[in-house]
Amino acid sequence: MIEEQKGATEAENLLEDLGFATLPISPKDVVKAINFDDFTVVMEEQPFDSDRILGKAVGNERGALIYLNANIPDPGRLNFTAAHEIGHVSMHIIPQLKMTFECGSKELTNPFNDPIERQANGFASGLLMPKALIRKHSSCEINWRNIHTISELCGASLEATYRRFSFLEKIPSAMVIHQNGQFRRFVVSENFGFYIDKTPLSSYQKSLVTD
Repeated sequence: MIEEQKGATEAENLLEDLGFATLPISPKDVVKAINFDDFTVVMEEQPFDSDRILGKAVGNERGALIYLNANIPDPGRLNFTAAHEIGHVSMHIIPQLKMTFECGSKELTNPFNDPIERQANGFASGLLMPKALIRKHSSCEINWRNIHTISELCGASLEATYRRFSFLEKIPSAMVIHQNGQFRRFVVSENFGFYIDKTPLSSYQKSLVTD
């Protein structure tokens, strides 16, 4: 949680410094704004051979290159990947903490326990959905209307939007994701597990389980 907060704060401060004051925030526009003569930043899409890699960021003391997998079908995932890689450039490449990143679904998932990747995920959330701006358009209460509104407005996926709200509100919650009538996955807030009764199911409860 601390690393995500660090990343989100870094992104929100960057947007304020650059004068971004309206939604949506375009990662391409952010890259243009941080591209200077003494440190160039270029972002482009490439059709990677492997779907395992969603984005890359490589750099040195003179600049950085961001590569996005052109085969990412979902615009929300593409935006989040771009924002995630910008986070690596801003927080890790520019200060020369680490110069090369290859990021897939594992790195772009909040539970992945790598402080640097968690910072980049927090940065992506803060960049696409800065707290001060999304609160002009929703109460940030965790409900379907707010999640759908901000997802559409910010060009973020429903899951990323839910995670942003759960991070801001810090209440136990969960999101069940279905696609085409089929269960896909169960996404929970950081503190959700604390509230689950972990005692084994009774025989009666087990008899009620059909799927």
